[in-house]
Amino acid sequence: MSIRLIIPFVIAASVSLASLTGAQAQPCSSNFSSAGVPMLSEITYRSWDLVKAPPAKALSGVARAVSAEGFGAVRIDKATNTLTALQDGAGSGRLQSLRVTARKNGGATRLDMVFTVQAGQIGHEGEVRRGFCNFVQAARG
Repeated sequence: MSIRLIIPFVIAASVSLASLTGAQAQPCSSNFSSAGVPMLSEITYRSWDLVKAPPAKALSGVARAVSAEGFGAVRIDKATNTLTALQDGAGSGRLQSLRVTARKNGGATRLDMVFTVQAGQIGHEGEVRRGFCNFVQAARG
């Protein structure tokens, strides 16, 4: 078989694989964003990622990771595939909230994560980003 006949096949297969991989896995750190003014308004951190686990299994993994990070009042609403949790990271009695939603997205599950810090508090962006990515890893199993 001539190399000329193989090259178009290899190129087409490479392009197909690259587009499939890009659509299935977006790293949570590159999807991370924050909004708000530190100390003056609440700060909302957001990220999302895709996992192959079904929503219920993904949220179960996230729940274990969230508890390990020191969150309390962890609740999963099975009807909406939503996890909520609270944390008093500063020890001030003013709670910070986390919400993780899992929903089917093609052959995967999309996890949307939102962590809100009240006005007058500061969240360390790098730590929140790391935590989000740990939650996604836990959802993958």
